[in-house]
Amino acid sequence: MEKPTKAIPLVYTVKEVSQTLQIGKTLVYRLIRSKKLRSIRVGNKYLVPRDALVDFLNRST
Repeated sequence: MEKPTKAIPLVYTVKEVSQTLQIGKTLVYRLIRSKKLRSIRVGNKYLVPRDALVDFLNRST
């Protein structure tokens, strides 16, 4: 029997982006404010779409 695979999320929280990129949350917020990292604001929470994170990484390399 196959092991179930973990689903890839459509959006990431600031904390998850921070952990993924191994940078501080403050820097993630700075990237969002400077529009270098696209995000969606839901209430007082920022969510980063998966494709925005991939785009950011592609531009950074």
